Amino acid sequence: MNLSKLLDPDIWGLLRDYEGADPVVVSAALRALDHPGEIAAAVASQVQLRALATAKFPDVTDGLFTRTGIEQATRPEVAALHAKRFRNAGCQLVADLGCGCGADALALAKAGMGVLALEIDENTHVCATQNLRIYPRVQVRLGDATKLDMEALAGEGVDAIFADPARRGPRGRILDPNAWSPPLGMVLSWRGRFPNLGVKVAPGINYASIPCDAQAQWVSVRGEVVEASLWFGALRSGTGRSAVVFDDVGNDHYWCFEGDPSVGAGVAPTAGLGDYIAELDGAALRGGALAWAVENWHGSGLVFPGVAYLWAPTPPPEPVAPFVRTWHVEDVLPLKPQLIRQWLRERQVGVLEIKKRGTDISPQVLRAKVLPVKRANNGTGAKQRSFTLLATRTLLQGKPRHVAVMARPI
Repeated sequence: MNLSKLLDPDIWGLLRDYEGADPVVVSAALRALDHPGEIAAAVASQVQLRALATAKFPDVTDGLFTRTGIEQATRPEVAALHAKRFRNAGCQLVADLGCGCGADALALAKAGMGVLALEIDENTHVCATQNLRIYPRVQVRLGDATKLDMEALAGEGVDAIFADPARRGPRGRILDPNAWSPPLGMVLSWRGRFPNLGVKVAPGINYASIPCDAQAQWVSVRGEVVEASLWFGALRSGTGRSAVVFDDVGNDHYWCFEGDPSVGAGVAPTAGLGDYIAELDGAALRGGALAWAVENWHGSGLVFPGVAYLWAPTPPPEPVAPFVRTWHVEDVLPLKPQLIRQWLRERQVGVLEIKKRGTDISPQVLRAKVLPVKRANNGTGAKQRSFTLLATRTLLQGKPRHVAVMARPI
């Protein structure tokens, strides 16, 4: 159904009447009142989507959304980072090409800039128009970014572009950047007319696909890599590669490598068993910070060549600490379920996080083997203990071994 039908005053009133209700109840109630099934389903869906959208669109009231639009929307703290770049560059009118439901356009408008937002999908365009309606300096248009006339955009006063190419197709993620829509090569060509260009890219982008004049940045929020982007012109805060890590309390931490972003990351050495084991945050890892972390953490090194866990003799120092998740090592066992099960039973472990790198075991299968029965307090009345099992490879007495590192987070 075309979502513009929901803007009819009588139907729009239903959205307000049922705000926060159970979508199943909403659908049944509307059908009982003889509303067409299409309308009942659409209203119930929007009630559900509004609840889901709260985390990414906290300031939007009376909004409209699509499920895909919510899933792909920029998180508010990350959108604020984008807007800060454009504001610091002195941009006045930003073309947001592929605006989705409007998350980045909202951040740009709140930062005081004008926005020309373009969206190719008709229903998503309706959503963006509704969500951005209170900002007089925002225009939302329905159109195809691949068919834009860049000179015409400049003639309207646009002085910067933010592009978010579609990177998914009917079969899932599209790996080839020049198969995105618009293709990455086309987007990069726009910087000939608009030097101030920002573009979202896949977090797994190959360094060789990054132009040498870009600043590439990866961002994670509470341990999850949420985006990668390329910045050009005055939108750069440097050159090379960088990472921004938002921690559990919302503080952001910045790491950068100055230089050619297409150059491969340095190789980190290995180290022997340590009292601590750590995992680099995904944004910093994809940005190429692994060798930097080892260099700045005395005595640390990879647990095994090519495996991105670190052994270390001490807790992480500044400036490395914000970019790693670290555990204190309690024991290192052969990766054999019967030995692990006995170890857990002896220590009354009832809560077990399982992580893996460098081994093809299934965490789900391993969990079933080492904690086959979940019994409250292990039948003893004692409080169950919590551990992390890191399944990996390492060198023991000079020989590769699959091991289970039993550890506690610090």
